[in-house]
Parts: sequence; structure tokens; C-alpha cells
Amino acid sequence: MLREIVSTLESPEASRSGNFLLAENEHALLGCVYVEPCHLDSNRSAAESEERAYLGLLAVDPGAQQSGLGSLLMDAAEDYCRALGLRFMDIKVVNLREELTGFYGKRGYVETGTSAFPTEVETKLPCHSSICRNRLMQWQASDSGRVKVRYHKISFQESGRGLNTEGVG
Repeated sequence: MLREIVSTLESPEASRSGNFLLAENEHALLGCVYVEPCHLDSNRSAAESEERAYLGLLAVDPGAQQSGLGSLLMDAAEDYCRALGLRFMDIKVVNLREELTGFYGKRGYVETGTSAFPTEVETKLPCHSSICRNRLMQWQASDSGRVKVRYHKISFQESGRGLNTEGVG
């Protein structure tokens, strides 16, 4: 399934282009998140569009949930966008997933509006998407004036159900 999504996003006719950040151990994919720098659209100025990213498709394997992996994936996605010079992260949250409001709220995301749920997706209950935005705080520059970015290799220890992160680059 993931390969199909990546292939679709990389196809020449795809109107969007972004990247998946993956969390895996030596045996399996444990989670992923999609990040896409926003392109100019008719509702935003060029400057506002260039400063934003869209985050979506955050998913964590059920066996790895409640271990902090979702937060680590969010940290990695936000770090990735900061490294690109982006200042804001937008997400859409389905209103039926009430537990997600608290998760994203603790990370600084606030609702800025709503949008209709795609009509081509059949749902059992009426729903809409809440549009949320977070201002990505910039890191302090080092003496050389450059921002240092640390990406994380995320691994999952099955024996202790804990997470290890190893700085990369």
C-alpha cells in the first residue's frame, strides 16, 4: 500500500510532491508521516504559500502506539520543514477523531478553519476536516550564523517497548 502511495505522488501527473518520513526497525515499517511544502494557491499570497508546509498521513503501527513514536515522527517532520526555511505547518484533522485534537493541541496546533470532507469518500457519520496551523519556532543560530539541524534515525526496541533515537547529520 505505501509503495502505491509513493508511486502515485512521484508520478508525472501528480499535482503534489512531498516526502514520506519513515520510522522502521530492522524488521518492519513502524510509522510514517507525509510532508509537502505548499505551493502557491489562489487563496494565499506568494510569500504566505512559500512559508508553509502540509503534514498528513501520520500513521503508527498499532503495536508501536503509545510509545512516543508519533511524537518523534512529528518532531522529525517539523525539523525537516524548519531546515527548508518554512515557518508554518498546516494539517487537516477529521472532526470524528476527538483524541487527535489534544495530541496536536499540545504541540501548538490551533484550528484556523474547517473544510468539507471529500465527497468521494463514503463515511458512516457526517464529518468535516478541521484545518490547524502551528508556527514552527526557529532554532537559535550558532556563532557561524548557520542553523544546525539534527535528523533522527528512529528505531523501536521490541523487548522494552521503548524508542531510541540516534542523531544523524
